[in-house]
Amino acid sequence: MISLTVIWFSAALVLLGMEMLLGTLYLLALALGALGAALCSFLGADLTLQCIVAAGLTLAGASLAHVYRSRRKTDTLADNALDRGHTVTVNTVRDDGSALVHYRGASWTARALDGRSLTPGIYTISRIDGSTLLLQPPIHP
Repeated sequence: MISLTVIWFSAALVLLGMEMLLGTLYLLALALGALGAALCSFLGADLTLQCIVAAGLTLAGASLAHVYRSRRKTDTLADNALDRGHTVTVNTVRDDGSALVHYRGASWTARALDGRSLTPGIYTISRIDGSTLLLQPPIHP
């Protein structure tokens, strides 16, 4: 009969392998919980305590993974700040008030930041929303 220590440790190894393939960080939290339960089993704790330790470590690991991913997402959104302040030229305006502009070697949909219809001119990029440039009013020389 296989001991609980071997089962928990095997589960931790399988979860670590899956984490290496997927890179989600949440499987790492599950592996941490299984590893903690394996340690408890090795030290002679009963199954209830092993499950409590596994759940607690998994919850703590998942919380840390969530905080890490949300901070990383915020850092990615801050990368849009690199485009802020650059200028683009609007030559023609579509019927809906948006325009197609060329910026960084690609065509982008552009809209006015205040929601009004664009007019031909030179605009400053305020921010990027997906694949849409949100532009500040035109610059008059």
